[in-house]
Amino acid sequence: MSCLLSTTGHLQAYLAVLCQDDELVLVTDPGCGAVVANHLDRYLVREKVTVADQTAETALLTLQGSAAGRFAIATELELPSPFSHCDGSIGGIPFTAMLNDRFESGGGLDILCADTDAATLLDEAGNIVEITFLDPDTVNVLRVEAGRPAWGAELDGSVIPLEANLADAISFDKGCYLGQEIIARIHSRGHTNRSLIGLRSDIEMCSGDRLLALNGDREGQDVGWITSSANSPRYGWIGLGYLRNDCLQDGAMFAGANGARIASAMLPIHFTSGA
Repeated sequence: MSCLLSTTGHLQAYLAVLCQDDELVLVTDPGCGAVVANHLDRYLVREKVTVADQTAETALLTLQGSAAGRFAIATELELPSPFSHCDGSIGGIPFTAMLNDRFESGGGLDILCADTDAATLLDEAGNIVEITFLDPDTVNVLRVEAGRPAWGAELDGSVIPLEANLADAISFDKGCYLGQEIIARIHSRGHTNRSLIGLRSDIEMCSGDRLLALNGDREGQDVGWITSSANSPRYGWIGLGYLRNDCLQDGAMFAGANGARIASAMLPIHFTSGA
C-alpha cells in the first residue's frame, strides 16, 4: 500500500499501486478516484502520461477468509506476498487479483473486473467457494476488530500517515516526493503529536465522542476522540481513535464529555490477536 501526500505531508489518498505492462492501476477508497486523478494530473509536466478515473467502469470484489485461498488455487493465481497481484480469468471473464487480508481473517483477495462483469464473476466464484455476503455493519465490526483505518473515519486530508500507523506505506529513503520534508522531519524527531489507538469499553462508544483523561498529568483534559466504534460479538464495545502521544499508555482510562468512564486504551491495536 502507498500514501499519496500533499506538500504538507497530509494524506490525499491511501492506495494500492498495481504495475501492469503498460499502465499503473491505482486502487483507492470510494470517493477518492477523482481526487487522485486530479492530484496526479496537476503535477504532470512533460511526461507522456494519461490519467483517467475508471471508477465508474470498474468493480472491486473482495473475498476474505479461507474462501480466498481456495479461489486462488482453483483459478491458478500466483500471489507470493501481501498486496502482490496477477491477472486471471474465470468463466471467460478476465480479472486482476491482489492479496489483501482486510480483516486479519487468515487470507484475503481483492478482485478487480469490469463493472458489467461483476455479477457474472460472483456467480462463477460461487460455483467454486461458498460465499456469504456481509452487510455494512458486520464489515465495520470486522474492520475495527482488525484495527484497520478507513477513509472518512480514521483517514482524511487532516491526517499525516505516521499518525495512523501507516509507516509501512511511506518511504524514508526515496528521492524527492511531495510531503517528504515533513515526513523526514517527523521521522527524525521520533514521533507525531497524536497516534491511532484501539479502545475497549463496558458501555456504548460513539464516533466523534471526545476522550477526557481520568489520570496522569492531563487528568480532566480533552486528549483525543473516537473515530470508529463497533459492538463486537467477541470483544464487546470496541473502537479506534486518536490520542495525544503524551497520554499513550496501555490500559489508560478515559471518560466521555458526560463524565462517565467509557474506554481504556489498547497499545498497540490488537483485538484480533487475543486481547
